[in-house]
Amino acid sequence: MDFVKGIMENAAGVVEQLQELGGEALMQAVMPVMRKAVTEILDHLGDQVAHVTAEKMIEKFPILEKFDDLMDKAKEMADEYVEGQKEWVLDFVEDVVDGFDGNLPKVGSTILKTARGACDKAVDNIFERTPLGGCCSCLASGAMKETIDGVKKDSYESVRDKSKNELKEKIANAGAPPAVQKFISEKMDALLEKFDPDMDVGEPKHKRAPKPETMPDQA
Repeated sequence: MDFVKGIMENAAGVVEQLQELGGEALMQAVMPVMRKAVTEILDHLGDQVAHVTAEKMIEKFPILEKFDDLMDKAKEMADEYVEGQKEWVLDFVEDVVDGFDGNLPKVGSTILKTARGACDKAVDNIFERTPLGGCCSCLASGAMKETIDGVKKDSYESVRDKSKNELKEKIANAGAPPAVQKFISEKMDALLEKFDPDMDVGEPKHKRAPKPETMPDQA
């Protein structure tokens, strides 16, 4: 018991020491955890979007189950979109060094913006490159547009929830020093609630690369 208590007291002491340094040392310790977690999420976000959007489209239009390359159509556009936003999102990760509470919601929100854009692109590509997109009466139908918009929304919400849970899990299992893990874990749940794809995130202060030509919708 005394041994465990000693470890806990030591971890708390390390956090206090890092915070006494003005937070800079603590943020430097947090950065590798954040970079790794966000990069891993982005690396397979396209796959996740492709799976969800193809599944949702088949639910609405069972005829699409006959198309073996449906997942490929979704993945093609999802991957392209995510890749186009990846460096932009990672720029915001670098801003975490200036403050965890103020910048993690921006990181999360850029991930969600990217997920929503990828879902939209994937659904559109499936629609346009299957018989659905070649049906003039379908294209002119307000009901069809409403259905497609519904698929996009449902797909995004599914990917959103998975991405938020995944970020939390990856950080929790990152193998970070106890002091860093304790600091992040105590704040994570409250900050996850602030992730918003409609957030005006502005511009990242620490740019790793030029801003992509196509930015996610921020409306």
